[in-house]
Amino acid sequence: MMRSGWADRHNILEVIGVHNSLLGSLLVDEMELRRFYETVVPDLQANECIIMMLAARKKYYSGLARSEECLRREVLRYKDWNNFLRKVKRLTMVKDLYVDEDGKEIPMDAFAAYIVLDTKNAVKAWIMLQKEMSDKLYQLALGDETVLDAFRKVDVRWFSCLHRSKGRKLYWLIDIDAKSKDVLCGVVDAVEKHNVVWVSETRGGYHVIVKANDMSARSIFREKRIERIEEEYGVAIEVHKEPMTPLPGCLQGGFVVRGIKFEVMSGGGS
Repeated sequence: MMRSGWADRHNILEVIGVHNSLLGSLLVDEMELRRFYETVVPDLQANECIIMMLAARKKYYSGLARSEECLRREVLRYKDWNNFLRKVKRLTMVKDLYVDEDGKEIPMDAFAAYIVLDTKNAVKAWIMLQKEMSDKLYQLALGDETVLDAFRKVDVRWFSCLHRSKGRKLYWLIDIDAKSKDVLCGVVDAVEKHNVVWVSETRGGYHVIVKANDMSARSIFREKRIERIEEEYGVAIEVHKEPMTPLPGCLQGGFVVRGIKFEVMSGGGS
């Protein structure tokens, strides 16, 4: 059963969320964000970073030229709640800041803020960036001025290198494209509950964040338990080796992403 007082807290947070939305922020529930941070976000070693992104998606707003636009980026260099919260607040403030190709303001319902939970290796990223920019410099020396744009956008290229530079493998993400409790419970049982770190209810279904260990690897990849659940229920389920998930406590296409407590996930029904 859900805890007593949950409905009251939920109603209060909905009011706060409406207020924050009017101010132009996607962050509507700091308590939920902190619960996620304390449960899932890893401690970082000296050469590691965590990356976060603000995206606008065409499936939420047809006015976009591409299927997805990455509009802002943040890098978490050490684990500290106040530092994390400030970065999320910067990332999720969207009102009057972004326009589509026709110059029209992109609406709140088009946005989502994401975090990639596996760490990135800053040293690998620097080596990659150095090689890429050295190649651009050589092209420029040969008279190719089209590469100058790469130098103006070196911050974007640095983030791209960081994104591609793998650090420690901590999690896999199981993406359930339906809001079925039966499917969700089946997935949690398949990977065994003690391997599940967090479950988010997202706009389109559920994200199940799983420890990347031998036990869950056997269930997911060798025994193909997730594929059998997908076939049984006729629901699309994807396993992502890069665990990128919308930030809980924030709006994703107008929907507030929230964690689901494991004790609430018992029982049947879709």
